[in-house]
Amino acid sequence: MRQRYYFVLHVARFLLLIQSLFFITACRRNKPEPPPPPKKEIPLVIHSFTPNQGIPGDTVLIVGSGFGNAVNGIGLSFNGAGALIVTVADSIIKTVVPAGATTGKISVGVARSGATSLNNFIILSYVSTLAGGGPPPHADGTGSAAAFDSPTDLVLDTAGNMYVLDSRNYRIRKVTPQGVVTTLAGSGLIGYRDGAGTAASFTFMSGIAIDKLNSFLYVADLGNNVIRKVSLTGLVSTHAGSGSGGGHADGPANTALFYQPAGVAVDDLNNVYVADAGNNYIRMISPMGIVSTVAGDTRSGYANGTGNTARFNHPTKVKVAPS
Repeated sequence: MRQRYYFVLHVARFLLLIQSLFFITACRRNKPEPPPPPKKEIPLVIHSFTPNQGIPGDTVLIVGSGFGNAVNGIGLSFNGAGALIVTVADSIIKTVVPAGATTGKISVGVARSGATSLNNFIILSYVSTLAGGGPPPHADGTGSAAAFDSPTDLVLDTAGNMYVLDSRNYRIRKVTPQGVVTTLAGSGLIGYRDGAGTAASFTFMSGIAIDKLNSFLYVADLGNNVIRKVSLTGLVSTHAGSGSGGGHADGPANTALFYQPAGVAVDDLNNVYVADAGNNYIRMISPMGIVSTVAGDTRSGYANGTGNTARFNHPTKVKVAPS
């Protein structure tokens, strides 16, 4: 009887031990896994770039950290000029120097972070051909397919279009920022005739200016002794001068006389100033069409002073100081 009692007691203890082990194992299995350690954030930094100088269109490699791998997720600029990103990895960006870039810092932006280089990227001076070089004497076209013959002056409008006096082709040419060349006005034949586009004729054009509103061009038609007015659509009219053999006379625009007017400029009030080379004068045409003499004397020479006490010797250019 006693032996049986001890046997039952041992079995009970054994079962209790098994149950305890099972409970401990189950608790361990149900215990939640600890959270993974937070990923270490990689700072956005520009360490270096190569080359450290160049011109628009050159390829640049930027070395740093925190760039990510998505081209669309990054903003990059050279001194404020936005640049194209070719490829990107966490530590290297391949980019191209943008047109219009100037010497300054390189900046990178990713999400809400930004980084700027310690050193400047230096833009080198360079010369490129926008248009011209085609077979002479005259050809419209793009870039080197276009041709000019002895261009004498040019002016830019606010959209970046260039207007060129193509003197020996007797035409005014328009050149877009992309280098596309067209003929704005002029028949290509020497003469004096107002009209639209190629119906107009010029003799020898020496100076050109544009008004503040970018509405009209003013052209010194030296060979015809007149100042011509040209709309940006190519309509040509005579702004001042009688078109005679030349001389000096102030007064209403259609009776005024010039002699070899060579340069023009326009102020903010739309007064047109003329370097009247053959007369050794600086003349002014008011918005009301009245021509007056600002300074100079018929006798050539060099003298500072006011009005007719000043002397010029065949002035060919005139500029208006910013107001």
